Parts: sequence; structure tokens; C-alpha cells
Amino acid sequence: MPAVFFVYNVSLLLHKDLSSSKHSGIRAYFNEHFVKTDKISIEADRFYSSRFEFRQKSD
Repeated sequence: MPAVFFVYNVSLLLHKDLSSSKHSGIRAYFNEHFVKTDKISIEADRFYSSRFEFRQKSD
């Protein structure tokens, strides 16, 4: 999961000059700037969400 978090964080930083130290912040920014604007598919976001949920359960 850290790799996925890193990729999402870097994409936000490079494209929108946004960053967050928390997964919830990254997810919110990513949805606002990429998913809701149709730059990233809902299916890709669902994949990230499922990985996040899997990580939360394993902690």
C-alpha cells in the first residue's frame, strides 16, 4: 500500500501542487481533482479504495 499511496501523492503534487500526509487527505484530493473531473476512471478509484480497505483490515 505505501507504493500506491506514494503514486497518488506524487500525482497530486506534480499535477495540482497538493499533498497530504494522511491517506484520507490523499483520497479526498484525488477524488476531487481526478475522479470527479473524469481524468481517472471510477474503476481505478475503486481499485485504490479496495487496496486501502485491505490495508486497514490488515493493520
